[in-house]
Amino acid sequence: MSDQARSVSYLKVCLLPLGGFLAAILILEVALRLFGPSWIAYRVREIESRGSSLSVGSDALWPIDRRNGKVAGFIPGARFAASHPEYSHPVQIDEWGGRATLKSDSARDEKRVPFLGDSMSFGVGVRDSETYLSLLGREVNVRLLNLGVPGSSLPNQLDAIERKHRELGSPPLYLFVFFPNDISEIAWQHGLILNKEGRSGWYGSGGRGNSPWAIRWERELSWLNLHLACHPLFGRLYSVQFLKSQLLMVYNLFYQTRKIDRRMDPSLLVMTQDSHFADEAGECLGKEVERLVRLSRRLRFAPFFILIPDRYQVYPELLRMRAAYYHLNLREIDVELPQRMIKEKLREHGIPFLDLLECLRTQGKDLYYRQDFHLTPAGHRAVKECLSPHLKRIVASYFPEGSGALRR
Repeated sequence: MSDQARSVSYLKVCLLPLGGFLAAILILEVALRLFGPSWIAYRVREIESRGSSLSVGSDALWPIDRRNGKVAGFIPGARFAASHPEYSHPVQIDEWGGRATLKSDSARDEKRVPFLGDSMSFGVGVRDSETYLSLLGREVNVRLLNLGVPGSSLPNQLDAIERKHRELGSPPLYLFVFFPNDISEIAWQHGLILNKEGRSGWYGSGGRGNSPWAIRWERELSWLNLHLACHPLFGRLYSVQFLKSQLLMVYNLFYQTRKIDRRMDPSLLVMTQDSHFADEAGECLGKEVERLVRLSRRLRFAPFFILIPDRYQVYPELLRMRAAYYHLNLREIDVELPQRMIKEKLREHGIPFLDLLECLRTQGKDLYYRQDFHLTPAGHRAVKECLSPHLKRIVASYFPEGSGALRR
């Protein structure tokens, strides 16, 4: 056989398997688009809404006010932009280091009610005038302060109170806006990411164990997942999403044999009934609530919690599709577990709360962005409608003489 013939034969040996693989992928792609499960189509629409940007937000360069290495809020008077493929809007910071809110003509500045929370309280995704605190601020005779900081949770918020309580005029009431993923944020700050023997190691790039290879493996997979999702072609292929889901199932089965929780959306993980993480995170949550009680007694303020649900808790169909992606049986998920966890801790210490879950379930669709998961302008209006009837009673309890009455 001549050299040319051998080269042609070698080329055929290489190309035939490749051609067969591409043909199989093509057949799988067509089959999934025609007959595939609905969660794949939804997942692709999520990715398309984000576009091809590797950045999922813009908060890295926001003007944070740090004191002794800890976040106290934003730099007063700062202006910046919040950008994402699903939205783009300016942000104004007020004189208290919180997001600017609207107020009524009769609002008295010396009567301040601070709201603390994460990006759901801050209002990522909407303009200053569209946040539920601005919408509520136009109806009450007190000044509502939006001290929400994206990425923060109860430990950070208690730090901020310790540093700013006197600056704020020693308000008698603080309202804490609690979102289900706050439980995972608190757990992360308590070191569950370290994943020592018998502890959950699900969160972030620290990953599945305290060995270097496990940490590196988790980071490489996260990097690959992000780049596949942002690729203009691969991120939109049904076959890629299907194969990723199957690989994730194998990945999770392997780690379950090591008594480590499955890798999934943190909001879903805290709803999983057999999750080791939920028990451990509950202990961390309890410690922070106890710290809140001690701080409130020392500084003489009253805490009140407002519980805002995750989109999976509001929309059962969305929960079903996300569970299918992670190969979860719906019987494994207790959708109201996060609320029961925080309510149990609050009741132990007599801290009042208001749960908006049932109300928001009646407010219609499109309350949350598809990819970013934050509240849309419609979502903020819905929260305002759910919270407004109760705010008069909450505020008037701490500001007598009608200064907290709602304007009708």
